[in-house]
Amino acid sequence: MVYDYCAAAFEFYKLFPIHNTELLKNLVFDDSPFLERASQFSKELCDKDFHLVTKNNRSNYEVFDIHIVTDEPDKKILESQEFWNLLFKVGETGEEHFVNQLSTQIYFIRKINNTWKIWDNYNPDAGMLNRKIETI
Repeated sequence: MVYDYCAAAFEFYKLFPIHNTELLKNLVFDDSPFLERASQFSKELCDKDFHLVTKNNRSNYEVFDIHIVTDEPDKKILESQEFWNLLFKVGETGEEHFVNQLSTQIYFIRKINNTWKIWDNYNPDAGMLNRKIETI
């Protein structure tokens, strides 16, 4: 599920500045705090006319070292290492913004109505990334 989420998130970024969270809805609960935060943050990037540069594999990601922290009948907590190497350009100005980040991600996955999806996520670097974007 973590691999699938990261692949969907990358496809989501490739659509910028179109903000289409439908790509994430098979993997993340609609009413989850994670989808709300991710949607709000990504909407700000779209409003600022960010475009992901994918030519020559310029932007990419890798997921590795996934460990199960908690394994309960209706809840799983997974920890992963993710490396995101993203280059965004801003619309008409062409100003470039790099995200070159190795981070530990914690995914809280729940079973609700017999369906497993991501409920929340802890990204220890989210505050730093948010502050960086706010200065743009």
